[in-house]
Amino acid sequence: MAEFKPIFLSKEERAKLKKELEETQKVPQPASKPRSRSPRKEEKSIPVNHEFDSIKSRYLGQNKPAPTIQKPSEKFRQVFKFEWDPTEDTTFIENSLNPERIPFGIKSKQNSRDIVSEEIKEENKHASLMTDRDWKIFRENNEIYVRGQNIPPPIRTWSESNLSQDLLSAIRRAGYASPLPIQMQAIPIGLQRSDLIALAPTGSGKSAAYLIPMISTIAKFPKINDQTALDGPYGIILSPTRELAQQIHQEATKLTKSSDIKCYCLLGGKDLEIQSAELTRGYEIIIATPGRFLECLQHQYLVLNQCLWVVIDEADKMILLELQETLDKILNCIPKELWKENNENEENKTYKLTFNLFSATMDSEIENLWKKYLKNPGYVSIKEPGTGSSKITQSLKFLRENDKRREIKRILEKAKPPIIVFVNHKNEADELSRFLQKFGWRVGCLHGGKNQEAREATMEGFRSHKFQILVTTNLASRGIDVKDLQLVINYDCPTTITDYEHRIGRTGRVNNLGKAITFVTPQDEEMFAPLKSFLENNSQVIPHELANHPRLKNGDDIILN
Repeated sequence: MAEFKPIFLSKEERAKLKKELEETQKVPQPASKPRSRSPRKEEKSIPVNHEFDSIKSRYLGQNKPAPTIQKPSEKFRQVFKFEWDPTEDTTFIENSLNPERIPFGIKSKQNSRDIVSEEIKEENKHASLMTDRDWKIFRENNEIYVRGQNIPPPIRTWSESNLSQDLLSAIRRAGYASPLPIQMQAIPIGLQRSDLIALAPTGSGKSAAYLIPMISTIAKFPKINDQTALDGPYGIILSPTRELAQQIHQEATKLTKSSDIKCYCLLGGKDLEIQSAELTRGYEIIIATPGRFLECLQHQYLVLNQCLWVVIDEADKMILLELQETLDKILNCIPKELWKENNENEENKTYKLTFNLFSATMDSEIENLWKKYLKNPGYVSIKEPGTGSSKITQSLKFLRENDKRREIKRILEKAKPPIIVFVNHKNEADELSRFLQKFGWRVGCLHGGKNQEAREATMEGFRSHKFQILVTTNLASRGIDVKDLQLVINYDCPTTITDYEHRIGRTGRVNNLGKAITFVTPQDEEMFAPLKSFLENNSQVIPHELANHPRLKNGDDIILN
C-alpha cells in the first residue's frame, strides 16, 4: 500500500479550496434519460483523490450519529445472549456423583431460601417424603437419641403408627392426644419385634411405650381359651413395686378395654390360693412383682410355655432391691426355643420372644447384667441420661434438723394440694403425719410397714383427694402418678442421686410443670457433690451454701451415685 505524504496548505489556500468545493456542490446536474454508464467513464468524471478526502475528513468532519445513553439496568442485559432451549439448562440437573454440591451462581440465594423453608416444614412432611436428614432433625428437636441396627423412623402422630382402629380409639380414650418422645421411637421398634433398652425420665410415658406395641402384637395371636391357658400368658411385665404394678395394670386395662385381651395384676400381700385359681382362667398379659410371680412358677400355678413378650420396668430399681437373682430364675422358665438367636430373620421373629428393658437411669454395670437376654437390641434415650426432667424447678433449703418442722409448716400453708412429702424412715413418716394432722391437714401415710390393703387404701385416698398430703418413704418414689401434683418436698434428703431423681419425678409429669424442695442439713454432706452436679446438668440455680462449700471448692470429684 502506497504511503501518502501530508501536504501543508496556507490559510488562503484552504479558504479557496473550501469555496471551490461549495460551488461545485451548488451546481445542478442536468436531467437526462437513464442510461448505463461504464465504470471507466465514471471514474474519469470524478477522479479519486485520496489526499483530498483526507483533508476533508481532517478539517470538515463527518456526519456521525448522536451517541445514546444506556440505562444502568440494561447495561449487561445483552452481554451474553445465547439462543438456548430451556431444557438444555444443566444448572440444576441431579449429579449422582455429587448430590450435595454447594449452590453457586445467580440463583444461589433463592436455593438457600428453599432449603431453609424445607427444614421449617419437615414436621409437616408426609412420612414417605422424609429423608434420613429430616428424621435426624426431628429426633434432635424432640431430644431422642438412638443407637443400634435397623432403627425404624419415629412416629409423629398416631396415624403414622399403623395400629388397628380399635387400639387407636382406646389410645384416644385413655387421653393420649399425641405420642410423647419415648413413645415416638419405642413403639416402632416394638412393632417390628426388636429387643429394646429404653431410658427416659420418670413421668415421660414409658408405660404406654411398651404396652401399645405389646397389645398390638398380642391382638394378632389366637385368643387364650381354657385349653391354651395351661401354657401361660403371651406377655409378662415385671415391676419392682406393687404400686407401680397396679398403675401399669390400670393403663393396660384402658388400652385393652375394647379388645379380647385380658390382663391380670399378680401382687404379693394377697391370698396366693385365690390368685392361683384366678390364673387358671387364662390371661394374655400378666403384670406382677418378681417375688410373687416366682412363687407362682415354683408352685406350678403358672408356666411360660408360650411367653413371647417380656418387659422389665424400672430395671435399675430391680438391681437396687437385689432382685436380679429372682429375675434370672423367672426368665430361665421360658423355653430356650422361644429366645431369639443373634441373627434372627424377620419371619422367625413372630414366634420368638421380644425382650424390653425400661428404666429412668442405667449404667454399664447394670446393662451388662441384662446383655445375656438381649439380642441385637435398639437403644433409645430421651434427653441426656442422668439429667432428669426440665419441667421441674428444683430448690435446696439448708437448715438445721430442729428447724425442719417449722419450715415445712410454713411451706404447706402457702402450697396447693395434692403434695407428697418424702422421708427416709418409717418411724419418721408416722411421726410427721401426726404432726401435720394437728394443724388440720388431711394426711395419708405410706410405707413398707403397712399391709397391702392399707397401702392401696392410702393411695386411693390420695388420688381421690381424700388426703391433701401424702407422707411416704421411697416406697412411693416410683410408679406413683397423681393428677395435678405440683409439689414434692424431700423432708429428708435422699441418700443417692437416683432416689432423688425418682422422688422429684413424681411431679412435672408428662406435659405438666412441677416444683421440688429438698431440705438439706450438715449431716447430708455426702450428697452435696452429686446434688450440685445434678442441678448443673438441669440448668437449676446452685444455692450459695452449695456453690461455696469448702469440700466442693477444694476440687473433690463430683460423682453421681
